[in-house]
Amino acid sequence: MDELETLTDKLIYFKKNAPRLEIVPSTMETVSEIQQAFAIANETNLNPEELAYLEEHEMFILDQQGVLLKGIEKGIAQGREQGIPGALVTS
Repeated sequence: MDELETLTDKLIYFKKNAPRLEIVPSTMETVSEIQQAFAIANETNLNPEELAYLEEHEMFILDQQGVLLKGIEKGIAQGREQGIPGALVTS
């Protein structure tokens, strides 16, 4: 592990050892590509019920994020209508 220096080295190591890994090794935690590959590898090991639950959970989170963003936009619009100076800040 200590000898893995380049992204290519780390990806090759990950590919060879992914079936045996339970967590992303600490030396690879900062590599977003390996984090994504590990997440995909974990999903492929799920049974159909677990995968369906994961997809439903992800959809729920996205829906909640949409609700929050809509609420923020509505609050900013109401603030602008009331002439509140801080409400003029846009995202």
